Amino acid sequence: MDWLSRDFLGVRTDDGIYRFMHISVFGGPVGVGHHIFTEGLDQKETEAAWETWLTKLFS
Repeated sequence: MDWLSRDFLGVRTDDGIYRFMHISVFGGPVGVGHHIFTEGLDQKETEAAWETWLTKLFS
């Protein structure tokens, strides 16, 4: 974990940074972001994997 507050969780791993935010102040319920530092990563495949995971998580 690299950051923690009431509305924010930041997780640092060997290959990336992951952010989870409660963004009601901006009119939304949850914000999620990632920065992945892996060479040769297929962007479309990674986006699809995130979309699948988030859909399952929030459905």
